[in-house]
Amino acid sequence: ILFIDEAYTLAKSGQDFGREAIDTLLKRMEDNRDRLIVIVAGYPKEMEKFIHSNPGLESRFTRYIGFPDYHPAELCRIFARICRRSDLRLTPGLREKLLHHFIHLHGERDAHFGNARLVRNTFEAVVAAQASRLSAKAAPEADDLVLLLEGDLRTPAQVALEAHRQSKRGYRVTCQHCGEVYSWAPDLTLDTAECTKCHQLYSCEFGEPVPG
Repeated sequence: ILFIDEAYTLAKSGQDFGREAIDTLLKRMEDNRDRLIVIVAGYPKEMEKFIHSNPGLESRFTRYIGFPDYHPAELCRIFARICRRSDLRLTPGLREKLLHHFIHLHGERDAHFGNARLVRNTFEAVVAAQASRLSAKAAPEADDLVLLLEGDLRTPAQVALEAHRQSKRGYRVTCQHCGEVYSWAPDLTLDTAECTKCHQLYSCEFGEPVPG
């Protein structure tokens, strides 16, 4: 199995080595079609141009799988998972702020939205802010070293966060199986819960703001 990420870079104009690589790839796919699986990946528009750049590519790549962007709550769950792997904890205030942070970035996204890479960059920025905060503390306690605070995240969604807090509308989470809606709070520590309607487990680690 050969996996090529950002395969469209091979078809950029002026890159003779790229065209040579494509020709070599096509030959290997033809000569070893019973033994070789080739997967190419990249942003949708760029990949469409890549496939159409060579008739041989169009005839050999006939199956397409699209992966939608993660939703804000999913991005939050990825962030929380990274924190757990790093033995770090989030305060309720930071959990709430993260949700608004990713809602804002998700709403502003373009074709090159970073998804998990965006989460990783956010995590690294938060950890750097924590380190800066602790460096100014004379004698940080053990709990300080593993706790990430709301102030450790700088976000363009600060105004939206404050407005929602003042609205008192709260948050909700929806069962992914039957659509039953439950209230959610940032201090909720459960990852999953059993739906009282369909009795299936649903993800409740992060919710969504109740709209006005």
